[in-house]
Amino acid sequence: MAEKKALWRVFTVFCGGLAVFFVARGLFMPGAYLMMLLCFLLFMSGFEGKRISTEEMVLISALSAAAAAGRVLFAAVPSVQPLSFFVICAASVFGGQTGMMVGVLAAFASNLFLGQGPWTPWQMLSWGLMGLAAGFLFHRLKIKSRFAKLFFGLASGILFGWLMNLWYLISFVGATASGFWLAYSQSAYMDLMHGLGNVFFLFFFAGRLEKILLRAKTKYGILR
Repeated sequence: MAEKKALWRVFTVFCGGLAVFFVARGLFMPGAYLMMLLCFLLFMSGFEGKRISTEEMVLISALSAAAAAGRVLFAAVPSVQPLSFFVICAASVFGGQTGMMVGVLAAFASNLFLGQGPWTPWQMLSWGLMGLAAGFLFHRLKIKSRFAKLFFGLASGILFGWLMNLWYLISFVGATASGFWLAYSQSAYMDLMHGLGNVFFLFFFAGRLEKILLRAKTKYGILR
């Protein structure tokens, strides 16, 4: 078992390193798809040794579908992303691995309507990392402060945009000082809108959604 885990970790690190190598060489398409593969590898390694029931898979799929639908419905509102709200709530109740999977699946599913492209794996990675971080803070560390969750929503929306800017720089501008200034200054307003949108949804709706998820977790004993 120890050898299997070690090999799994080596393979994951190899995929991550290869993705960085491709991106650094300007081959962003293979690099992006390797990042997408890495998202799934991290999720699978977290659930290794656990048996996932049908009910748990249905719940993850339903949360992902709801998150994707929210993003599509708000597509006309610049950078307001209900998807992030669902990812944070799912991670807070069920943990970072579930939050990551909801983010990865919802990003891919919503782009079936909004348009797939080389940016899709980057969005999957960004929302997946958002889920992991939210799960670590609010599920594992059990931080209960409402202000902390609102601040996380604001910060994660901004950091999401910063990570997506890397794709823009690699693909079109180049990793130069002027390129960084151009990308990050032009995206500042959109990144702030994403963060403020997260604050809005978390403030008004997080309590209700998390109560529903907690009831499902307690009643059916899933994703513990």
